Amino acid sequence: MPHSRSRRLPPALLLAAALLLFTYGCAKPGPASKPPAAEAPASSAEPTPAPLPEPAPEATPEATAALPKELPEAWFDEALFIGDSITGSLSSYALLNGGLGNATFLHVNGLGCHHIIRDERTIPILGTSLPIEDAVAASGCGKLFLMLAMNDIGTEPLEQLQTDWETMLDRILEKNPGLEIYVQSGTPILQDSSYFTRENMEAYNAMLLEVCQSRGCVYVDVTRDLVDETGFLKSELHNDNVHMNPGGCAIWVENLRDPDSYTPPLVWEQEGTP
Repeated sequence: MPHSRSRRLPPALLLAAALLLFTYGCAKPGPASKPPAAEAPASSAEPTPAPLPEPAPEATPEATAALPKELPEAWFDEALFIGDSITGSLSSYALLNGGLGNATFLHVNGLGCHHIIRDERTIPILGTSLPIEDAVAASGCGKLFLMLAMNDIGTEPLEQLQTDWETMLDRILEKNPGLEIYVQSGTPILQDSSYFTRENMEAYNAMLLEVCQSRGCVYVDVTRDLVDETGFLKSELHNDNVHMNPGGCAIWVENLRDPDSYTPPLVWEQEGTP
């Protein structure tokens, strides 16, 4: 039998086989690997919740306003003045001499707050006569100035008059939400007469201030420079015991134009104060 010899592969074929084995070995999968985990947060501790804001105090419409540092004549353009014959005197003076812009005046002789509440007296406006809250609404005013003092004093106990004022202001504010209301003090008298005394007037004005604070209204003291050293109306400023002449009305207008005459309710902050 002839002796067989082993055949040697050509070098090129050996090189090709080696490359094939190398490629297969690199492509062969290794052990199964887990999918990459999501990136963990920097800290495993739960975040501290942000503190809840403090609830804002409930504000009345009046609390959103602030009394300006100056009261130019134009500030009164949208003002409505309601009162008795004393307000009528102011109306005549302002019509002739200016000082209160284009303010509107509605006045009824002999009118008091107790008439409005318990006698249901109405206010004449636009050719008709309406309850005070409806008259204010019909006027479209932005500021309301009230003066009802002379025809209240001595008619009822002060506590009853205070209740009447509170009821009247509540009715006005309910019908006219957001309205700025300014309650003027009663004007001074020339001399004491029966129940109509300086002491009773001062007690009435103190009651008005208290009512303003409780109802978010502004109290306006118009008596400065109208009274003498005894606290009575200066004799040169009167027409009679209660009504003022043009000289007295001029000082009244000056007081209305002076921010120092105004006592805002406690919920207000003066403009510009820290």
